Amino acid sequence: MFEGRMPQTFLAQLPEALRGVDFPASRDDIVEMAQMNGASATLVDRLKDLPERDYDNIAAVLAEIGVI
Repeated sequence: MFEGRMPQTFLAQLPEALRGVDFPASRDDIVEMAQMNGASATLVDRLKDLPERDYDNIAAVLAEIGVI
């Protein structure tokens, strides 16, 4: 899990950044889609810090980040 909470600006970007992700998805698939969707470099870097595993849905990504 991330140290500290993800800033609200990143959270607001996350749904658009992950638009089109076919869950379950690996961390690498999530990062790739975020890059394709034009996510900020900072958000992409935070997603790259996710543990390498499959995520069932966006809620699982948010849970790993420590939001829910």
